[in-house]
Amino acid sequence: MAVYDDIDFLDIKKNIRLTKDASTGHIYVKKFISAEQCRIYEQLHKYSFRGVPVIIDIYPEADYFVLIEEYINGLSLQQILDQGKQFTPYFVSRLVRFLCDTLAPIHKKHLIHRDITASNIIYTPDDRFYLIDFGNARTHKQRQSVDTEFIGTQNYAAPEQFGFGQSDLRTDIYAIGVLMNVLLTGGSFIHEKKYKGKLTPVIKKCTAVKAKERYKNTAQLKRALFLAMHKPFTSAPMLILYALLTAFISFFIYAVNSPDPANSTYQIRPIETSSPEERAYRRWSDIENCIRDGRFDEAEQRLDNAVAEGLTGGNIYILYSKNYEAQQKYDDAAMVLIYYIYDIQGLDNITKEGDLYLRLEYLYSDCSKDTKAKIDEISRYISQ
Repeated sequence: MAVYDDIDFLDIKKNIRLTKDASTGHIYVKKFISAEQCRIYEQLHKYSFRGVPVIIDIYPEADYFVLIEEYINGLSLQQILDQGKQFTPYFVSRLVRFLCDTLAPIHKKHLIHRDITASNIIYTPDDRFYLIDFGNARTHKQRQSVDTEFIGTQNYAAPEQFGFGQSDLRTDIYAIGVLMNVLLTGGSFIHEKKYKGKLTPVIKKCTAVKAKERYKNTAQLKRALFLAMHKPFTSAPMLILYALLTAFISFFIYAVNSPDPANSTYQIRPIETSSPEERAYRRWSDIENCIRDGRFDEAEQRLDNAVAEGLTGGNIYILYSKNYEAQQKYDDAAMVLIYYIYDIQGLDNITKEGDLYLRLEYLYSDCSKDTKAKIDEISRYISQ
């Protein structure tokens, strides 16, 4: 058994310490946990979830257990907020994507964090996030109707944590919505100040009082976030262009199908009314209208239908990037395609000869260093 020498306190109130492995000199975090918490951390140790500090050791001591876990060098988002920083929608969307990806496998094991707050997310100097402190986590129990006691951070806690139902994965989704509002307003909770912007519908659905009105899972939340962040049809020039295009197509159809006075045996001729790109735009416009009206389930169904028809595949995402490129937002254009590759298309389905990768390659030279690194990562993967 390893021997650990305590160095300093990380949190005096919670008795969380920095400790050093006497044989290797590695620095870790040391916590004192209960038997119930030990069962949660043993599962985290067993499955080694990404985005969560690695569990190094758990051992009994007196009437409690000692937890030794990976030390993450960085600041909590709360510490950054306390410095007077306010986060951008882009940063917050990246964070929520991380939380969705991290929580998805955790939720599949019926584990619920129950304390997702700005204090429990670490942001590192190398631009990574970590979800910490599973001390309030629990296992979802199928037959239990309510939580037997309140555990969590009050302003982040969902109604069911106060005895109005049993915590489940939607409890974590509620806390994510609160966290989004806190970060986007510079530290205000929803009852103090509501964020107003492109992510408002997402926050509103996350924080619905009734759990059944929230997103059903992190995959659904992630998709809604993507739709909210990338709206190619909301700019005035694009709306005007679409209106003109629709009017032209309508006139063309009318002109082609109008009966010829000199021909009494007129027959309607079947014609192709629009290109795949134009149909994709129409589908996307319908989806955006559903989102604006709060009809999220319908929006998801319409997106699924569009994907099934093959109308949103490469075409619509390349159109996004062209729209962004026209505004000289090369990073945004590239990130749209990167999100699509990771979240929908899948890295295994990308080739260097495909439209998506060629589009990224075209945007590469005008992208920032961080975005170039993400494109390089895709390039390395598909070159293997």
